[in-house]
Amino acid sequence: MDRDIGGIRCSEVLARLGDVLEGDLLEADRARITTHVAGCVECRRFGVRYADLVAALRTSDVPPAVAAALDARLRVR
Repeated sequence: MDRDIGGIRCSEVLARLGDVLEGDLLEADRARITTHVAGCVECRRFGVRYADLVAALRTSDVPPAVAAALDARLRVR
């Protein structure tokens, strides 16, 4: 489902998750994403899993190339 909540669609939120985790967003974009996630169970659920996976990869001994490839695959989905 691609719902518009808070002025942003699910597909846009999911595409920007990496930017959220890196802190690479303007405040207005961060506010729209935060509003969307607060009202969208699916995006919130996926975002938490994505953040947990990124945190695990950052603290693991996974070769950087493997971590980058996995991150790229997750962004496509």
